[in-house]
Amino acid sequence: MSHEQQLQLQRDLINKADNEYSRMYGSMSDTTKLLFWYRLSQGMDSATIIPMPSDYKLSSQAEEILNQVKGLAYEEQITLFRDYVSPMSAEAKQGSEI
Repeated sequence: MSHEQQLQLQRDLINKADNEYSRMYGSMSDTTKLLFWYRLSQGMDSATIIPMPSDYKLSSQAEEILNQVKGLAYEEQITLFRDYVSPMSAEAKQGSEI
């Protein structure tokens, strides 16, 4: 996939677009969804997935939230992130094959 297609896929998942990839994501377990985003971040770090722009800077509000998350225990972080990524995606349609 091109970088633009990769970015669009991420947007589609977050926005719950109804497409083949979003439905496949929707059929994953919550733990697998969490692993998907973790592996995605690793790919962004290594530039095999569209990386963050070099001049990107978090807003002060986002920086504050990130610091709060860093202050949570590891198990609490995992639960928080799992709860966040779980509802993303379109629901797999009944009787549809993926």
